[in-house]
Parts: sequence; structure tokens; C-alpha cells
Amino acid sequence: MRRPQRREFVGVVGAAIGGTLAGCLEEDEEFLVTNTQIGLEPPAVVVRVTIENISSSRQTGTLELMLNYYADGDASGEPDETWRKTDPVEVKQAASPQLRYRFEDAHRSGSSIENYAVDASLDGDDL
Repeated sequence: MRRPQRREFVGVVGAAIGGTLAGCLEEDEEFLVTNTQIGLEPPAVVVRVTIENISSSRQTGTLELMLNYYADGDASGEPDETWRKTDPVEVKQAASPQLRYRFEDAHRSGSSIENYAVDASLDGDDL
């Protein structure tokens, strides 16, 4: 049995990855949150959110953020404190901006990034 040539291997791997991703993005998922990061800047907690618009048109929507604080660091339970922000966003076609939000006075003395978790969701419309 012969070993596959490099081009054949790359083609098969590329087709497999493409097939796997083909069903991941439906039409209503062209405008979404793709990444969140938390940073501590006492007395604030900073959340960075990356939004992706893979459609061919400008998108507008409402970004909803919920920052949760867990005193014991266990995010599987109920948060001890919660802060919310809502922001209207508009993103041009084929763009992935990173947005930055400060939650003033959310930092707790002695806490670390592991004490915080963020939930971000985006509801959007074509323009």
C-alpha cells in the first residue's frame, strides 16, 4: 500500500475541515461574538469582546454583556455578584472588531481572573 502524497493528504484534510465547518455557520449566524477576554484594572474589570460579521452587508445589533463574580472561583454555581451592560453595535461587512468595556468598581480585593466569567450575546439585523 502506497503512502499518500503531501498534496493528497492536504486535500483530504482540507475537505474534512471544510465539511466539518460547513454546517457550523447558518445564515443567521453571520454576525456573532467569537471571543471574550477578561482583564483586571483595579478598581475596574475590563472585558474585550470580538464580534465577527462574515456577511456581505453591514450589520447592526445589540450586544449584551453579563460579568459574573464568583468569590470561591467556582463558576459552576450561582455568582455572588453580577454586572450588566448593553451596547448597540454596527459592524461593516467582513469585519471583526474588538470592543472594550470597563465595569467600574467590579474588581474585588484579592480576586483574580479566575473569579470572573463573562457571558456575551449579540442580536443583530442586516442593514
